[in-house]
Amino acid sequence: MGTRRFRIRVPEDLGRTVAEARRARELTQEELAQATGLDRTYLARLEAGGSTIQIERTLRLLQELGVSIEAELTDDG
Repeated sequence: MGTRRFRIRVPEDLGRTVAEARRARELTQEELAQATGLDRTYLARLEAGGSTIQIERTLRLLQELGVSIEAELTDDG
């Protein structure tokens, strides 16, 4: 399968990336939440494109500066 790259410009991009990476690892939201110490409802909101003020502000700041964020999903975890 290789490596997939995801460009993250808005909170929705981040949510899609997290959801796809979680599914690729065959994890449920509950399992990922437990592994990271996050609340499952937060994770669900994040995957659905919901944002926190911090994420939204950070992405807006980076966009203004011409900085992009890319996530890389590899087969080897």
